[in-house]
Amino acid sequence: SSTLFVSGLCRWPGCGAVSEDFPSFLKHLQSEHGRCDRSLAQWRVQQDIVQCLETQLVLEKQKLFAMQLHLQRSENQHSDSSDSDGNFCLNLLIFLTAEGRLRLVPQPPAVPAPNRRNQRRRRSAVTDTPTHPGPGDRPDRPDRPDHLVQSLECYQHANIRPPYTYAYMIRWSIMDSPEKQRTLNEIYNWFTTKFFYFRNNTATWKNAVRHNLSLHKCFVRVEGGKGAVWTVDETEYQRRKGQK
Repeated sequence: SSTLFVSGLCRWPGCGAVSEDFPSFLKHLQSEHGRCDRSLAQWRVQQDIVQCLETQLVLEKQKLFAMQLHLQRSENQHSDSSDSDGNFCLNLLIFLTAEGRLRLVPQPPAVPAPNRRNQRRRRSAVTDTPTHPGPGDRPDRPDRPDHLVQSLECYQHANIRPPYTYAYMIRWSIMDSPEKQRTLNEIYNWFTTKFFYFRNNTATWKNAVRHNLSLHKCFVRVEGGKGAVWTVDETEYQRRKGQK
């Protein structure tokens, strides 16, 4: 699939391997991402991400719709107040989803629910066109792994385990720092700030972080005046990545 092969890079979550051409990519796809427990787990996580983003899109559309109606109401504030209020309450209660099905918006307690049985259902005039992000930055850029950034809001608010290796996220954490170094506690804080999953699950993931820091030679511990910090040997990281 060309969706998984962009600008010579494999776009499978957490991969980013380079292929010279599409046939080479297909060989990589079969050998590294064939049907196995790991690939199926990553597929399920990707499915959860999409569902989360679709839910977030509905909420954002509801917000946009309510803002639009508020501005329209303000513009027509000198018109018939009773008709205006009735239409406003009804419109706030009804939201048209992309598939054309009506979805109710939670009603504020202070606003009585109108009798929708005698009301005509209204369809939104907004065209619901899905937006597909472009390739963006290379995923192996140390300061911005774009395929993770694109879903960051979803990860921040949904209890979904990111389908990326600890080494990948540790590196991102360190390279995300202005000084390109972090203490162990700063790495922990970065994980809990970026991901809902690490804020609301058991702390066993901290053991995995420490294990990966000690296991991989690309993570270098440096003693400093304020204590030990961790840095990334980018050459070693790319060499290790190329061996996979």
